Parts: sequence; structure tokens; C-alpha cells
Amino acid sequence: MLTQVGEQVDADAEVARFLSVRASVALDQRRQGDERAIYLHDWRALRSYTPEARTLMTNWGLAVRARTERIVIAFSPQAKMVKMGVGVATMALQLAGFTVKLVDDLEPELRDLGVRHSPGH
Repeated sequence: MLTQVGEQVDADAEVARFLSVRASVALDQRRQGDERAIYLHDWRALRSYTPEARTLMTNWGLAVRARTERIVIAFSPQAKMVKMGVGVATMALQLAGFTVKLVDDLEPELRDLGVRHSPGH
């Protein structure tokens, strides 16, 4: 699943619920058998997030760990504080056995998966 923050945004509980409930349910409806998901989050336009959003996303990640192969999150190089905060939050996921990568660019991940991404389309 690829999610993208399309414009500069401050992630709050509403954004976190969209990702952790609506988008996750949509993916689950498409999942076949015991197929494990790969989550690619393009959060380069993310400016900040609330503690509630962080808690919701971390709890969601822990809840879906058995159905998830890995999570990759892209941040803007300018979003150092956001990246640092999400890095701390993802430590709980990594301790639970998740593979979580924080990157500046999703393109190498997409290439590895054989997916072509057309930003803006």
C-alpha cells in the first residue's frame, strides 16, 4: 500500500485514523489469503504530527504486525524533527519484529518491488 501526504500537513488524529482504519480496511479487502502487506508512506510533505496521531499509528502498527512484511516511510530532508520523532515511535515496532525503514526517497523501494510511480498523476 502506498500512501502519500499530498500537501503540507500537520498530522492529527483524523489523518492517523484515515491511515490506520479506512486505508487499512481497503487493503485488507484486497489481501489474498495470508499475504503480507508492504506499507510505503510518502510523508515528505508532513510538517508535524500530534502525540495522539503518533499513538494511534504506533498502536495500529503493532496490531497489523502479523500481516505486514515491512513499512517504509519517506520524509523530507528538511523535516528533521518529524523524522526523529517518528524514528523514536517506530522503535516499538522494530522491537516487536517489524522491518521499518526511514528514507528520503521511495523510488529505490518502488524499483525493488517492480512498481513505477508517477508523482502528480
